[in-house]
Amino acid sequence: MSGDRTIRIELGKDALHDLVLAALREKAKAQGVTIEGLTLELTSLGPRAIRADARLDAKMMMRAAVDVKADLVIDESLQATITEFGVTAGGALAGMLGGLLEQQAAKVRGKKIGLATLPVAGVTVADVRVAVDGGGLSIEAELAG
Repeated sequence: MSGDRTIRIELGKDALHDLVLAALREKAKAQGVTIEGLTLELTSLGPRAIRADARLDAKMMMRAAVDVKADLVIDESLQATITEFGVTAGGALAGMLGGLLEQQAAKVRGKKIGLATLPVAGVTVADVRVAVDGGGLSIEAELAG
């Protein structure tokens, strides 16, 4: 995929980490939890699929670590779906945090998100590819002619 009808978005490892950490902190704050740290690793599972492995270091009166694994797959009809989402947590606080994450995941797990239409009048997408590059993320979309 390349040419004048291609949109490419690249997020370096640090930028992606900071973006995900900021989003998690905002969600956790509403639950009285402070996210102190994040370790995030992405793996390419194919041209339209990625896996995220994350460890969250959190605090709510005591500290806890929660491990999260999630797979995102984009099918041939350009529907993105979180096909796998798992949480591993030890201890009472970690278990509670894992439960909160699981509740959020239940809202999106298996839900298809259409990528074929951009929020710009008349613009449609012919193909989408995702790749992991140096720990960062690259998303490339070819617009329909």
